[in-house]
Amino acid sequence: MSAAFADRDDLARRLNRLRRRGVAVGWGTLLVGLHGFSWVDRQVSFANVIAIALDALARDPDDGLVLALACLRETETEDVVGALEGLAEREGADYGLKRRKWRLLLLEERMEDLPADPLHGLLALGEFWGMFDHPEDGPHTVQHRSDAPPEKYYTRENYEAEVARLQAWMEREVELLRQADAVASEAAFPGVP
Repeated sequence: MSAAFADRDDLARRLNRLRRRGVAVGWGTLLVGLHGFSWVDRQVSFANVIAIALDALARDPDDGLVLALACLRETETEDVVGALEGLAEREGADYGLKRRKWRLLLLEERMEDLPADPLHGLLALGEFWGMFDHPEDGPHTVQHRSDAPPEKYYTRENYEAEVARLQAWMEREVELLRQADAVASEAAFPGVP
């Protein structure tokens, strides 16, 4: 999945999807989105990071780490990454948890754009999980992991069952992320309106 999100409003909309579900978004979430992970391309631009730092600075002008980040230009990529890493370390970012948050967001977005026909829909879901190397904690929507032969796997009935299973998995994942956030006591991300 590729994204060149120079539009801060689009990024805010995307991250607010998580926040509306009670999933905290912090500097570490931004850092993971900036780097990309597994087979997922960058989801956050350097311009996004600086714009968010400027917004955060307006609310807390005494935060030296945010000030350092806000004063950078998007072409100073190594410095932006370094400053963002400092902010993520300060909040005690658990990067595995941050990747799970992006995975949930990307899955929600993928589910909205699934093809109507079972063949292409199930292939799209299999491709999605392939981007994450079929993680152990994922639902593994892939035909070769099913006992069903292709003529039974790629049916409307199975497709609807897989979509329902994924929706239930997403709800469980939201709850697990909320619990992990409560344990980590991650501060609410200050820069996304």
